[in-house]
Formats: sequence, structure tokens, C-alpha cells
Amino acid sequence: MRLHTLALSTLILSIARPTCAFTPSIQSTRVVSTKASPKKMKQHEEEGSFNNVATSAANSIQQATKGFASIFAASTIFIAASTPAGIGSTFVEPVYAATAPPPTTTTATTKKPAVPVDPLAAEKAAVESAKSSLSAATAEVGKAKKVLGDANIGFTKASDATSAADRKVVAAKKALITANDKLADAKAKESKGDMSALKEVESLAVKVGSARDSLKSSEKELSEAKDKQRAAGKVAADANSSFSKATKIEDNAKKNVSTATGKLSTAQKKLAENQKKEAERKKKAEKEAKEKAKKDAQAKAEKLKKDKKIEKKRKEEEAKKKAKADKKAKEIAAKKAQDVAKKEQELKKLANKKAELERAERDAAAKAKTLELVISKEKAELQKPVKK
Repeated sequence: MRLHTLALSTLILSIARPTCAFTPSIQSTRVVSTKASPKKMKQHEEEGSFNNVATSAANSIQQATKGFASIFAASTIFIAASTPAGIGSTFVEPVYAATAPPPTTTTATTKKPAVPVDPLAAEKAAVESAKSSLSAATAEVGKAKKVLGDANIGFTKASDATSAADRKVVAAKKALITANDKLADAKAKESKGDMSALKEVESLAVKVGSARDSLKSSEKELSEAKDKQRAAGKVAADANSSFSKATKIEDNAKKNVSTATGKLSTAQKKLAENQKKEAERKKKAEKEAKEKAKKDAQAKAEKLKKDKKIEKKRKEEEAKKKAKADKKAKEIAAKKAQDVAKKEQELKKLANKKAELERAERDAAAKAKTLELVISKEKAELQKPVKK
């Protein structure tokens, strides 16, 4: 509606101003010095008149052409605004007209099948965990048993070494006592004046010294053997303690396996009972659903029958209304088509007038160019010296 009003206003204003297009434009007049000769003043006046006439003619034709161009454009807009869609419309649709959006492609996504949930997953996991703990505990018992066996062997060896060292000390003590007794007897003989006993005393003194050294060495070995025996006893005691702890852990793991297995068995029995109850409930629900579906289908068939009657009546009424509306629309379209044909004729006349004005403008420009040539020639003639 706004476009229609704007076009109509432009058309009226353009038609109302054509006379202004032919008014001559005001040109600046050439200033002539008062000291110039009368002949030159006359020559300047003639040049100014020629220039004014040519320029005025060209400007008038150009303004008239612009006026008819605006009339032509306004008429085009006016006819386009008043032409209904699909009735003899020959105008090109603008590039910014609404275009249909490109079709959207949707890619189907395939859903992965749902993994069934095991209702006994927790109980089974508990059994597996208990068995895994038992297996680990049994392995630790085996390791602790081996360590304990090695420790007992080490302790037995240390004990045997201690016993051997102890026997060695006893033997060394007996040897020292025997040597001391023999040395005392030899010294007694020497004190009685038996000169042959002197060498025996010296020999026995050396043996007593050797027996003392042997006793000290045996006692040192015994002390070292006892230290090793104590250390081996501590290792064996620690190994025994570790073995006892590992055995207790294994016993507890066995109990846990028994407990977890019992819980799994109980859960399996309970699940079987629940599944049986669920199957009975589902069977009953399916039976009720079938009965309900049968009733719903009957009700739906009755409703569909009723809706078809209503729809048939509604379509008949709509067909009558549509026929009436189509008749009225055809009358309106025919009237608008007449108006459009009339306006197209007016537009054609305006286009012809525009073409005539453009030709007149070209002719005026050619005449102006010719006048300029004539004026330039006359100027050249006037500038020539006058023969006396």
C-alpha cells in the first residue's frame, strides 16, 4: 500500500512539472568593458546571445528527458504494485526475493542394542573377588611355607655348627687339662733332681701353650656359632609368624568364598521366584491389554465413522465457499487485468514520449555544436584586420 501511494505521488508531481523543464536556465552574462569599441561590444553581444540560445535549448531538453524518465519509473512502480500475482506480470523479480531454502538431509543414526543387565552381577562379582583373594592368599601361604622351610634348614645348620663348636671347646679343655697334668708331673720329677725331665718340661710347656691357643680359638668359634644360631632362630621365628599370618588370611579368604557362594545361591533362588512371579504378572497384563485394545478398537471405529460424516459435511460446505470465493476472485482478477492493460498502454505512451525527447535532446546537442562552430568561425573573421 505504501509503495502504491509513493508511486502515485511521484507520477502526479512529475506530470505537474513538465512546463518547468522548458524554462531557460539563467546563464552568467559576459561583462563588457566600457572602454571597448562599439564594434567589439556588438560582437560580444552576438556571441552571448548565440551561447544562451544553444545552452538553454540543451538544458530544456535534458530536464524534460529527466522529467519523463521519472514519470516512466513511477509508472512502472505503480503498475507493478497494482498488478496481482500471476496475472500478466512481465516484471523481473528482484535478486533479493525470498528463495526456497535448500533441502536438509538427515542422516539416520543406528542405535546400539542395549546390553542386558545381569541382576546377579553384584553377587557374582563378590564370588569372583573372594576367589581371587583366596588364590592370592594361597599363593602367599606357599611363599611363606617355603621361606619357613629355608629358615628352619638354616637354623638346623646353625644349631649343628654350634654343637660341633661346643664339642670342640670341650675337647680343647680336656687336652689343656691333660697337658697341664703332664707338665705338673714333669716339673715334680725335675724338682727331685731328675735332669732327664728338663727337656720333657720344656716340650710339655709348648704343648700347654698350644692347647690354650686352641681352646681360645674354639671358644671364639663357639661364640660366633651361637650368634649365627640366634640370628637363624630369629629368622625362623619371623618366618613362622609370617606363615601363621598367611594361614589365617587364607582361612578368612576361604570363609569369604563360602559366604559369597552362599549369598549367590540364595540370590539365584530368589531371582528364580521373582522371575516366575513376573512371568505370571506379565501374562495377566498382556491378557488385560488385549481386552482393552479390542474395546479401544471398537470405540475408535465408531468415532472414525462419526468423524467421516462430519468431515464429509465440512468438505461440502468448504467446496461451496471455495466456489463462491473463486468466482469473486476471477471477477476481481479480470478487473485488475483491465486496469493493468490500461496502465501498460499509458506506460507505452510515456516510453514513446521519452524516446522523442531523447531524440530532441540529441538534435539540440547537434545544433548547439553547429552553433559553436559557426560562432568560432565568426570570431575568427572578426579577429582578422579590417582592410582600409
